Amino acid sequence: MAQVCFADSLDLTGELPGDILLVFMDAEQDPEPEALLLEWQLLGQPDLVTAAQVPDTGYPVTACYGAIHRTFDYPEDGDLFRDYDQGYALPVIEGTKIGGVPRWIQYEPEVLPGRFIAAVGSIQPAYDAAYPWLNVPAPIETFQALYGEEQLMWGGDMGSLYLFLNDEGMVHAVVQGY
Repeated sequence: MAQVCFADSLDLTGELPGDILLVFMDAEQDPEPEALLLEWQLLGQPDLVTAAQVPDTGYPVTACYGAIHRTFDYPEDGDLFRDYDQGYALPVIEGTKIGGVPRWIQYEPEVLPGRFIAAVGSIQPAYDAAYPWLNVPAPIETFQALYGEEQLMWGGDMGSLYLFLNDEGMVHAVVQGY
C-alpha cells in the first residue's frame, strides 16, 4: 500500500529501526491496522523482488510520490488562525507527513501506542485545477474522471493511517476515516 522513506527526516523522528517503512495490506480486509504488515528496510538494500514477481492484489492503487516540504505544527495555537476559512484545520496539517503531531480525524486515542513518526493520508487530487499531481500539469477535467482512478483510501473515506514507534522498536498503526 505504501512506503515511507525517513532517510531525510531523522531530525524530526529521532532514531528508527530502518530507513524505509513498507506498509503491506491484506486486500481481503478493510484497511484497518489488523490487515497491515509493517516492515523496515535499509537504503541501498538490493531489490527483494522484481515487479513481475508481485502478485495481483485485487486492490490496485495508482502510484503516488511525495515531495519534501518542511513546515510546522502549532497544536496549541488554534486561535492564531481563527480569522481564516476553516482555520481550525491550519494549526496541524492533515495528510501525509513525517514527524510533528498527528491531525486526528475523529479523536485522539486515550493511549497512544508509542511516539508519532508519520501519517499517510488518503489521496484525492483536486479536479479542474492545474497540477492535480505534482508532476502532471493538466487538470483532471471532471469529478467522475477523478473517481475513475484507483486512489489510496484509508478508513473507507478519505482517512489517514497514523504510525507510531514504541520503546521496543515496534511500529503500530491507527486508522481513522471520515
